[in-house]
Amino acid sequence: MNKRTENQLNMYRTVNKVLSSYQVILDASPALHDAVSDLKSKTSLLGQLAKQQGNSTLGVKAIKKQERLAAADQAETLADALRIHAFQARDVGLKEQMRFNKSLMMNCSTLRLTQIFERIRENAVNHAAAITAYGITPLQINEFEATCDHITEILGSTRTAIVKRSQQTIAIRDLTREISELLKGNIDKQLRLLRKTYPALVDQYLKARITVDHRGKTNPKKNLGTLPPSFPVT
Repeated sequence: MNKRTENQLNMYRTVNKVLSSYQVILDASPALHDAVSDLKSKTSLLGQLAKQQGNSTLGVKAIKKQERLAAADQAETLADALRIHAFQARDVGLKEQMRFNKSLMMNCSTLRLTQIFERIRENAVNHAAAITAYGITPLQINEFEATCDHITEILGSTRTAIVKRSQQTIAIRDLTREISELLKGNIDKQLRLLRKTYPALVDQYLKARITVDHRGKTNPKKNLGTLPPSFPVT
């Protein structure tokens, strides 16, 4: 959710709070009561969508980091054994191929990581007999091969979350438009008729209808003062 929508949501919540404090007046007007109930429902739903959108990619990122860490641990164990073997066998080529560290594996691109993993897998298979002397079992190699096949799928799973986030953005946009239309086309008009009868209610309502801009300051076009001459246009 962008800053503009967040500011609108805060405004909707403030309006709900003000209207709820005049429940007796709302109860006396079925049309206003129903409109405010609809506003509360839509505002609550918008808040839920905003929260879901905020969390939609965070969970995936946490899973990705956990999976990458586990895979990097496996890779580092095999790479250490291969480095020892390269030193003992004076295999300069193998030593050069194992010239990377865990930090690189945790922070490099998915493409670079899969290239490193493939290099480790190929050498672990080719030197399987030799690295058993350094504590590496065939099972560990097999497990790492499975990890190599799986890691690209796991690290690419953010794509699904991004699609979901895009869908949530559309839903938030549509719901925000519905709430704006409900305020402008219904509640604003009903409150305008109550201005002389319930000035305190209308005054607080109009103040609540002020939307704060992106910089956190009151938008001059919407700052209607203590007793605005007219209702906000948005």
